[in-house]
Amino acid sequence: MDVNDFAAEADFFKKKLGVRGFDVRGATKRLLGLADSWASVGQMHLGGLIKITAIPEESRIDGDILGKKFSIQYAPLGLEGDGALEAAISIQDLITGKPIELGRFLVTADGTILAVNGEELINSEQHEYDYKLLVAVASRVINAPSKA
Repeated sequence: MDVNDFAAEADFFKKKLGVRGFDVRGATKRLLGLADSWASVGQMHLGGLIKITAIPEESRIDGDILGKKFSIQYAPLGLEGDGALEAAISIQDLITGKPIELGRFLVTADGTILAVNGEELINSEQHEYDYKLLVAVASRVINAPSKA
């Protein structure tokens, strides 16, 4: 911590927290909606080769691509500006079982997917948005070596 941590107006904290809570709830709903869509696509259109299970009580989405397991863990990010969810994709080392982070992205309340630097990667208005995001995640997972 430093002196800047104490510069924020304590009076505005509750209001900021409430507004960001609204953003985070919206982003969480969007991400879990994506997980539901991915589960359906994996089963109905990809012959069960991709399996997705949302575990909201643990802030996690688990997946399996051709037997390679992965997780997307998520948590709220930001009190300033727009609140979002930060999501981290990981697999496990085949030998040690330790997590290997493959990448991170942000999800906004309107479903826009951002890079961690804030660059827009894809938004929910784009054609086949949910499928394109599934392909991006699945490609990252299946092409990553399982060694930390």
